[in-house]
Amino acid sequence: MEHRWGRRVAAQLPVRLTGRGSACGRFIDVSISGALIETQLRVRPSACITVETTTRDALPLKLPACVVRVGSGTIGVEWLEFATAAAVGLVAGLCEVPNANESDTVRPAFRGTGLAATRSASQPAIPNHSI
Repeated sequence: MEHRWGRRVAAQLPVRLTGRGSACGRFIDVSISGALIETQLRVRPSACITVETTTRDALPLKLPACVVRVGSGTIGVEWLEFATAAAVGLVAGLCEVPNANESDTVRPAFRGTGLAATRSASQPAIPNHSI
């Protein structure tokens, strides 16, 4: 059963996860209420962590989260605050449809946040993952 608020969008953004330990990872999909993250971080459900974007040409976005699901090589997180400006901006930037004449497009929504992420036109907008 789906309990997510907001649209889930595919993402291939690198992230840094911190809590009691730290590890690198990458978003698989993101919504205004949480994300599915590929990582080797060993963490238990209900642990509080911070998810930080780590693109080299942008200011990092820090999103405090609670781990709600742990899978093999993935974790599902829910943002501690629903629909923050950072989460909404991240999702809005990823929702922009690339120009049909270009393989990659910088998302305009990231201009104000300093996060210049790209998504290939061949990437699916919504994968079949759930948090």
